Amino acid sequence: MQKKGLRILLLLFLFLVLTLGFNAFLTISSFKKNNLRNYFSLAETIAKRIRSQIETGLIFGKELEIFYGLKKILQKSVKEWPVITNTYICNINCSVITALQDVDKDEIDTIAAIINKNVEKDIYTIHLLHSYALVLPIFKNDIIHGYLVFSLTKDIDGQTEYIIRNQIFIILVVTVASFALLTLFITYSLKQFSSV
Repeated sequence: MQKKGLRILLLLFLFLVLTLGFNAFLTISSFKKNNLRNYFSLAETIAKRIRSQIETGLIFGKELEIFYGLKKILQKSVKEWPVITNTYICNINCSVITALQDVDKDEIDTIAAIINKNVEKDIYTIHLLHSYALVLPIFKNDIIHGYLVFSLTKDIDGQTEYIIRNQIFIILVVTVASFALLTLFITYSLKQFSSV
């Protein structure tokens, strides 16, 4: 009788662990997707505000290539959100006009290729090798005069996974401890019941 009860407890524990594993997998997938969507949404909000300031200057007669104070406007974006690793402005041919840091040529070539394929998009989200790029066209009188580019770190993926792993570990430890206590309680109860 005790062996049968132990087998049932073992099967219940195995079922519990498999259920928690499947649930953890679904939770991680959902969390990553939502976290990345929120990440881009916040970057997009900041980028649109910066683009609006630049477009206002263009409306009042400034030229993008000789825009006084452009670097100062770009520096605001990095101060607002530290995951923005670089911000720069390109002309319509994707040549860099001004940048806060040096820009990788491969990054520019990739962005130019994607922009040339999809000319009518308002915002481009591009997955590069070591970063994400958020690209917004800069308009003057409904004509594209250049592009605002935000380089965003991919480290957010690592931070998300670290948080999730810690939470799963805590859940696993609590589950195993709960199961051990449940097993001890059931074993003690069975001994008490069989002695009566």
